[in-house]
Amino acid sequence: MTTSFPNIGTYALLNQGDFTFSSTKLDSLYLSTKPVLNIDNIFPQDIMLFRTLSDEIRLLDHFQLRNSLYLESAVQLEDINDYDQDGFDDYCYTRCWFGYCTDSVYIRINDQDWGFQDSQDYYVDPMWTMFFVRSTDLNGDTYPDLVLSGYNDRRQFKILWNDGDGTFSYLNPVGIKEIRHGKTSLTIFPNPANHHIDINMEINHEDTYEIMLYSLTGQKLFQSIGKFSIPGTYSIRQDVSTIPSGIYFLVFQSNGAILDSKKLVKSNE
Repeated sequence: MTTSFPNIGTYALLNQGDFTFSSTKLDSLYLSTKPVLNIDNIFPQDIMLFRTLSDEIRLLDHFQLRNSLYLESAVQLEDINDYDQDGFDDYCYTRCWFGYCTDSVYIRINDQDWGFQDSQDYYVDPMWTMFFVRSTDLNGDTYPDLVLSGYNDRRQFKILWNDGDGTFSYLNPVGIKEIRHGKTSLTIFPNPANHHIDINMEINHEDTYEIMLYSLTGQKLFQSIGKFSIPGTYSIRQDVSTIPSGIYFLVFQSNGAILDSKKLVKSNE
Protein backbone atom coordinates (compact mmCIF):
# COMPACT_ATOMS: atom_id res chain seq x y z
CA MET A 1 0.00 0.00 0.00
CA THR A 2 1.44 3.39 -0.98
CA THR A 3 0.42 7.00 -0.46
CA SER A 4 1.49 9.72 -2.87
CA PHE A 5 2.18 13.34 -1.99
CA PRO A 6 4.33 16.16 -3.45
CA ASN A 7 8.09 16.00 -2.98
CA ILE A 8 8.43 19.58 -1.75
CA GLY A 9 7.48 20.00 1.88
CA THR A 10 7.24 17.98 5.09
CA TYR A 11 4.23 15.71 5.58
CA ALA A 12 2.80 13.49 8.31
CA LEU A 13 1.26 10.18 7.30
CA LEU A 14 -1.75 9.41 9.49
CA ASN A 15 -2.63 5.73 9.90
CA GLN A 16 -6.35 5.24 9.25
CA GLY A 17 -6.37 1.76 10.79
CA ASP A 18 -7.33 -0.04 7.56
CA PHE A 19 -3.94 -0.19 5.80
CA THR A 20 -4.46 3.28 4.33
CA PHE A 21 -2.83 6.57 5.24
CA SER A 22 -3.82 10.19 4.83
CA SER A 23 -1.18 12.91 4.52
CA THR A 24 -1.12 16.22 6.38
CA LYS A 25 1.29 18.95 5.33
CA LEU A 26 3.43 20.16 8.24
CA ASP A 27 5.69 22.69 6.56
CA SER A 28 6.27 24.18 3.12
CA LEU A 29 10.00 23.39 3.19
CA TYR A 30 11.79 20.09 3.28
CA LEU A 31 13.07 19.63 6.83
CA SER A 32 15.88 17.14 7.23
CA THR A 33 15.19 16.34 10.90
CA LYS A 34 11.69 15.47 12.10
CA PRO A 35 11.98 13.77 15.49
CA VAL A 36 9.02 12.79 17.63
CA LEU A 37 9.45 13.91 21.22
CA ASN A 38 7.58 14.70 24.42
CA ILE A 39 7.40 18.49 24.76
CA ASP A 40 4.46 18.79 27.16
CA ASN A 41 2.55 16.53 29.58
CA ILE A 42 -0.38 15.95 27.24
CA PHE A 43 -0.67 12.78 25.14
CA PRO A 44 0.07 12.19 22.27
CA GLN A 45 3.70 12.87 21.41
CA ASP A 46 4.74 16.09 19.70
CA ILE A 47 6.97 16.87 16.72
CA MET A 48 10.09 19.00 16.31
CA LEU A 49 10.85 20.21 12.80
CA PHE A 50 14.43 21.23 12.15
CA ARG A 51 16.17 22.16 8.94
CA THR A 52 19.92 21.44 8.81
CA LEU A 53 22.02 24.59 9.25
CA SER A 54 18.97 26.62 10.22
CA ASP A 55 18.48 29.13 13.02
CA GLU A 56 14.91 28.04 13.76
CA ILE A 57 13.26 25.00 15.35
CA ARG A 58 9.51 24.56 14.96
CA LEU A 59 7.44 22.69 17.56
CA LEU A 60 4.14 21.14 16.49
CA ASP A 61 1.24 20.01 18.68
CA HIS A 62 -1.37 17.80 16.98
CA PHE A 63 0.30 18.75 13.67
CA GLN A 64 -0.25 22.45 14.30
CA LEU A 65 2.59 24.93 14.87
CA ARG A 66 2.75 25.68 18.61
CA ASN A 67 6.09 27.48 18.99
CA SER A 68 9.19 28.53 17.05
CA LEU A 69 12.58 28.55 18.75
CA TYR A 70 15.06 31.01 17.26
CA LEU A 71 18.72 30.18 17.88
CA GLU A 72 21.80 32.35 17.87
CA SER A 73 22.99 31.24 14.45
CA ALA A 74 22.77 28.36 12.00
CA VAL A 75 23.14 25.14 13.97
CA GLN A 76 23.18 21.38 13.53
CA LEU A 77 20.75 19.38 15.70
CA GLU A 78 22.84 16.58 17.22
CA ASP A 79 20.80 14.58 19.73
CA ILE A 80 17.45 14.36 21.54
CA ASN A 81 17.04 12.60 24.89
CA ASP A 82 15.60 13.15 28.37
CA TYR A 83 18.88 14.34 29.91
CA ASP A 84 17.46 15.25 33.33
CA GLN A 85 15.05 12.26 33.47
CA ASP A 86 11.96 14.39 34.19
CA GLY A 87 9.86 12.72 31.50
CA PHE A 88 10.36 15.50 28.92
CA ASP A 89 12.80 15.38 26.01
CA ASP A 90 15.74 17.77 25.74
CA TYR A 91 18.15 18.36 22.86
CA CYS A 92 21.69 19.41 22.03
CA TYR A 93 23.17 21.11 19.00
CA THR A 94 26.38 22.53 17.53
CA ARG A 95 26.82 25.78 15.66
CA CYS A 96 27.92 25.32 12.07
CA TRP A 97 28.97 27.42 9.13
CA PHE A 98 29.71 26.09 5.64
CA GLY A 99 29.73 22.49 6.86
CA TYR A 100 32.09 23.11 9.79
CA CYS A 101 31.14 23.00 13.46
CA THR A 102 32.45 25.20 16.23
CA ASP A 103 34.38 24.13 19.29
CA SER A 104 31.41 23.67 21.65
CA VAL A 105 28.26 21.65 22.30
CA TYR A 106 25.07 23.37 23.42
CA ILE A 107 22.40 21.74 25.62
CA ARG A 108 18.78 22.92 25.90
CA ILE A 109 16.60 21.51 28.71
CA ASN A 110 12.83 21.27 28.21
CA ASP A 111 10.89 23.61 30.50
CA GLN A 112 7.80 21.34 30.13
CA ASP A 113 5.72 24.19 28.68
CA TRP A 114 6.56 24.41 24.97
CA GLY A 115 9.87 26.10 25.54
CA PHE A 116 13.46 25.33 26.49
CA GLN A 117 15.82 26.81 29.06
CA ASP A 118 18.84 28.89 28.06
CA SER A 119 21.58 26.84 26.47
CA GLN A 120 24.43 25.29 28.42
CA ASP A 121 27.77 25.63 26.61
CA TYR A 122 30.47 22.94 26.81
CA TYR A 123 33.85 23.60 25.24
CA VAL A 124 35.21 20.58 23.38
CA ASP A 125 38.34 21.60 21.42
CA PRO A 126 39.01 23.50 18.18
CA MET A 127 36.91 21.92 15.44
CA TRP A 128 37.84 21.91 11.79
CA THR A 129 35.68 19.02 10.58
CA MET A 130 32.10 17.92 11.26
CA PHE A 131 31.73 15.96 14.49
CA PHE A 132 28.88 13.92 15.96
CA VAL A 133 27.09 13.76 19.31
CA ARG A 134 25.08 10.79 20.58
CA SER A 135 23.68 10.04 24.04
CA THR A 136 23.68 6.82 26.04
CA ASP A 137 24.11 5.78 29.68
CA LEU A 138 27.79 4.86 29.94
CA ASN A 139 28.26 4.40 33.70
CA GLY A 140 25.02 2.73 34.79
CA ASP A 141 23.55 5.65 36.74
CA THR A 142 20.46 5.79 34.40
CA TYR A 143 21.33 9.29 33.10
CA PRO A 144 22.19 9.75 29.40
CA ASP A 145 25.81 10.79 28.84
CA LEU A 146 27.07 12.41 25.63
CA VAL A 147 29.66 10.83 23.34
CA LEU A 148 31.39 13.34 21.05
CA SER A 149 33.13 11.64 18.15
CA GLY A 150 34.88 12.53 14.93
CA TYR A 151 36.73 15.70 15.87
CA ASN A 152 40.43 16.46 15.32
CA ASP A 153 40.53 14.88 11.85
CA ARG A 154 37.86 12.34 12.98
CA ARG A 155 40.35 10.39 15.09
CA GLN A 156 39.26 11.25 18.62
CA PHE A 157 36.22 11.27 20.87
CA LYS A 158 35.28 12.72 24.24
CA ILE A 159 32.62 12.00 26.84
CA LEU A 160 30.43 14.54 28.63
CA TRP A 161 29.15 12.85 31.80
CA ASN A 162 25.61 13.67 32.96
CA ASP A 163 25.57 14.61 36.64
CA GLY A 164 21.89 13.69 37.05
CA ASP A 165 20.04 16.97 36.57
CA GLY A 166 20.80 17.62 32.93
CA THR A 167 24.14 19.37 33.40
CA PHE A 168 27.36 17.78 32.21
CA SER A 169 31.03 17.49 33.12
CA TYR A 170 34.16 15.94 31.67
CA LEU A 171 34.59 14.17 35.05
CA ASN A 172 32.58 11.02 35.71
CA PRO A 173 30.21 12.06 38.56
CA VAL A 174 29.99 8.51 39.90
CA GLY A 175 33.64 8.67 40.92
CA ILE A 176 33.78 5.11 42.28
CA LYS A 177 35.89 2.40 40.66
CA GLU A 178 37.12 -1.07 41.50
CA ILE A 179 40.67 -0.61 42.82
CA ARG A 180 43.24 -2.69 44.68
CA HIS A 181 46.16 -1.52 46.84
CA GLY A 182 48.60 -3.92 48.53
CA LYS A 183 47.62 -7.21 50.15
CA THR A 184 44.66 -5.98 52.21
CA SER A 185 41.54 -6.95 50.29
CA LEU A 186 37.95 -8.18 50.46
CA THR A 187 35.77 -10.64 48.57
CA ILE A 188 31.97 -10.90 48.30
CA PHE A 189 29.83 -14.04 48.09
CA PRO A 190 27.37 -14.57 46.49
CA ASN A 191 27.66 -12.04 43.70
CA PRO A 192 25.11 -11.44 42.19
CA ALA A 193 23.32 -11.44 45.56
CA ASN A 194 19.67 -11.60 46.59
CA HIS A 195 19.09 -11.81 50.37
CA HIS A 196 22.51 -11.46 52.00
CA ILE A 197 26.23 -11.30 51.26
CA ASP A 198 29.26 -12.68 53.09
CA ILE A 199 32.08 -10.12 53.11
CA ASN A 200 35.53 -11.64 53.63
CA MET A 201 38.33 -9.24 54.62
CA GLU A 202 42.01 -10.03 54.42
CA ILE A 203 43.77 -7.93 57.09
CA ASN A 204 47.58 -7.56 57.00
CA HIS A 205 48.15 -5.17 59.93
CA GLU A 206 46.45 -3.88 63.07
CA ASP A 207 44.10 -0.98 62.42
CA THR A 208 40.47 0.20 62.29
CA TYR A 209 38.71 -0.72 59.06
CA GLU A 210 35.49 0.46 57.45
CA ILE A 211 33.24 -1.24 54.92
CA MET A 212 30.71 0.90 53.03
CA LEU A 213 28.22 0.13 50.28
CA TYR A 214 27.58 2.88 47.70
CA SER A 215 25.10 3.20 44.86
CA LEU A 216 26.32 4.30 41.42
CA THR A 217 25.22 7.84 42.25
CA GLY A 218 27.41 7.90 45.38
CA GLN A 219 24.66 7.32 47.99
CA LYS A 220 25.96 5.44 51.06
CA LEU A 221 23.62 2.55 51.89
CA PHE A 222 25.38 1.05 54.91
CA GLN A 223 28.64 1.30 56.87
CA SER A 224 30.38 -1.19 59.14
CA ILE A 225 33.40 -0.32 61.34
CA GLY A 226 35.68 -2.79 63.10
CA LYS A 227 39.10 -2.80 64.78
CA PHE A 228 41.33 -5.79 64.09
CA SER A 229 44.57 -6.39 66.06
CA ILE A 230 45.69 -9.70 64.52
CA PRO A 231 46.39 -10.12 60.79
CA GLY A 232 44.20 -12.72 59.12
CA THR A 233 40.92 -13.27 57.28
CA TYR A 234 37.65 -12.05 58.83
CA SER A 235 34.07 -12.40 57.66
CA ILE A 236 30.81 -10.54 58.26
CA ARG A 237 27.31 -11.19 56.91
CA GLN A 238 25.28 -8.27 55.59
CA ASP A 239 21.55 -8.26 54.78
CA VAL A 240 20.88 -6.74 51.33
CA SER A 241 17.28 -7.92 50.89
CA THR A 242 15.84 -4.38 51.12
CA ILE A 243 18.24 -2.88 48.58
CA PRO A 244 16.78 -2.37 45.07
CA SER A 245 18.23 -4.44 42.25
CA GLY A 246 21.14 -2.80 40.45
CA ILE A 247 24.90 -2.29 40.57
CA TYR A 248 26.71 -1.11 43.72
CA PHE A 249 30.26 -0.70 45.00
CA LEU A 250 31.54 -2.17 48.28
CA VAL A 251 34.43 -0.03 49.54
CA PHE A 252 37.02 -1.23 52.08
CA GLN A 253 39.09 1.52 53.67
CA SER A 254 41.25 2.43 56.67
CA ASN A 255 42.03 5.93 57.95
CA GLY A 256 40.30 7.42 54.91
CA ALA A 257 42.43 5.48 52.41
CA ILE A 258 40.64 3.04 50.10
CA LEU A 259 42.32 -0.36 50.31
CA ASP A 260 40.03 -2.27 47.98
CA SER A 261 36.59 -2.06 46.37
CA LYS A 262 34.39 -4.54 44.58
CA LYS A 263 31.39 -4.25 42.32
CA LEU A 264 28.24 -5.87 43.74
CA VAL A 265 25.28 -6.87 41.58
CA LYS A 266 21.97 -7.00 43.47
CA SER A 267 19.31 -9.19 41.92
CA ASN A 268 15.73 -9.75 43.01
CA GLU A 269 15.42 -13.05 41.17
